[in-house]
Amino acid sequence: GIGITPKNNFNQLFATWKLKERSTGSIVLHYLQAMKLALCKTKEQDWQLTKIQIPDTQALNLIRRQGSSNKGITAHLEDIRYFSSMFRKCSFDSLSCELNKLSIRLSELATHIDFDEEFLDL
Repeated sequence: GIGITPKNNFNQLFATWKLKERSTGSIVLHYLQAMKLALCKTKEQDWQLTKIQIPDTQALNLIRRQGSSNKGITAHLEDIRYFSSMFRKCSFDSLSCELNKLSIRLSELATHIDFDEEFLDL
């Protein structure tokens, strides 16, 4: 599953999203799909600035380079580039798993859900 924990500029959690699994079993594709979903969810909130942090350096490097010889990965990268262009500012950065325990726990819980779950204004 996919766990997303958006925070404001003061590092305060104000929503959690548990999204059912959508990837093909590839770790890189999993993170690329999660980033696409995070961009869609943040755009639904009408935010103009977003910073996506993920623990997978390989997926992060693909986004920064915007290229891959794998057509499936390339399609995800094009989608991410399209969605990120909808924001006034969109950036991508790394985040250690140690600092992202809540998202990891939400990901584990999301493996057992049939529909996406969203909790706002925590």
